Amino acid sequence: MNKKIDRLKLYVDDERTSPDGWILAKNYDEAIAILIKEEGNIYAISLDHDLGGIGTNEKTGQDIALWLEKQVYTQGYKAPRHMTSHSQNPVGKQNIKLTLYSIWKFSQQE
Repeated sequence: MNKKIDRLKLYVDDERTSPDGWILAKNYDEAIAILIKEEGNIYAISLDHDLGGIGTNEKTGQDIALWLEKQVYTQGYKAPRHMTSHSQNPVGKQNIKLTLYSIWKFSQQE
């Protein structure tokens, strides 16, 4: 009998709770650790921008997107199939989405 393997979905947010069925990472370090550990197994990722609040020195969701972009471009990392941002910061959200689109576009060429 084959067991159904759940698709891993990563939700990165320091304030909100994750939707049902999503793994929650509250900061950059937690998110990167999960992305490294579960390489190739993350089906979806949703990023908040302001991790730790506006004006803090905390790394942001954009930093996670840029880390992911570098891994995909230079290390052959398999990007999640679905990538988005749920941030309420309009500029941060747009920057994340542009980076994620770049990753998606590059992944389509592989």
